[in-house]
Amino acid sequence: MTVEELIRALQHEDPKSVVAFAYSVGDYWQTTAVAKVTEVAETTVEIEDSGYGYNARLPREGHEYDHEDDEDEDETESWVVLSQ
Repeated sequence: MTVEELIRALQHEDPKSVVAFAYSVGDYWQTTAVAKVTEVAETTVEIEDSGYGYNARLPREGHEYDHEDDEDEDETESWVVLSQ
């Protein structure tokens, strides 16, 4: 989803509604948890196309890659990230 698509989707919602995101907790019961969004920020994410599928993650703080030794260097992209 792009920012443009998100804005379009939210245009008809009550402006005072709480914004949240839903995510699977990965348990046996297939529980879906909901967390309030408290922060919106544009940030760099690392993209990895692994055997498990497409993954994106925030870089670990204080972690720097030695790109010369890393044959499987992850791609990075700038995303708008909603977090709690």
